[in-house]
Amino acid sequence: MGCFVKSGHDMSVALEAGGSPSAVTIDGGLLWQLLPLGMCVVDESFRVHAWNRQLEAWTNLSAAQTLGRSLSELFPDWPRSRFASRIAQVLETGVPIVLS
Repeated sequence: MGCFVKSGHDMSVALEAGGSPSAVTIDGGLLWQLLPLGMCVVDESFRVHAWNRQLEAWTNLSAAQTLGRSLSELFPDWPRSRFASRIAQVLETGVPIVLS
């Protein structure tokens, strides 16, 4: 599974008024929803604030199912995964990474 992660401090994330949870606006656009890359936004507790369509396809989890839930809640093996420490690094430094 690939996922682009950037610190929530540097991203403006908001749900469109009256829109579905999958209609997440980041920096004013929905382009990130259309990219063929799995992308999400998580906070320091690994709680999901945004989940794009590609991650929906890869994980069979809709954005509505993931928003507000922690990655360890969604994926029980998350704390032991090779991604957990890399994403923790992003949250510490604010420097984005690409996982594949």
